Amino acid sequence: MPVFSPSSLIETSTAIFAAAGMRSEPARIVAELLVEANLVGHDSHGVLRIPQYLGQVEAGDMIPDAAVEVVHEAPTLAVLDAHWGFGQVAMSRGVELGLEKARATDMATVAVRRANRRLWRVRQKWGLRLGSLPEPIQQAAELSHQVKRQGEQGHFYGLPRSAYSVPD
Repeated sequence: MPVFSPSSLIETSTAIFAAAGMRSEPARIVAELLVEANLVGHDSHGVLRIPQYLGQVEAGDMIPDAAVEVVHEAPTLAVLDAHWGFGQVAMSRGVELGLEKARATDMATVAVRRANRRLWRVRQKWGLRLGSLPEPIQQAAELSHQVKRQGEQGHFYGLPRSAYSVPD
């Protein structure tokens, strides 16, 4: 079996996503998170997803150059619309915005809607933890439901998972 360095996988994956119509920065975000999933042993959420994502882009089910939009914002709250783009990009932006708000106000809630794929373990990338939450909340945070885009027939989309943080 061939062995590739993480940096070569990231560069190759970034180039693949760019060729599919993504801007360079979002393409790199997705590539880094897919490779990170492989590196920590979650291969099912790693680079093997690339053909699936490309198929979704080709079918028009995922928008490669979708911009993440803040549609509602308050000091401790934000709602982002991913416009059916890559969930990794939208959720990364959501976490960044949530951390900014939490630093300023000591709390934050960020919701992301219309994200095609959920971010692989947001909490690992930014040190957020589910382990200290009560079991029912942990279970709820891990659930993924299937919904149809309004007016669409036959295309199903996973809702993004939730990420929670509790101070030590």
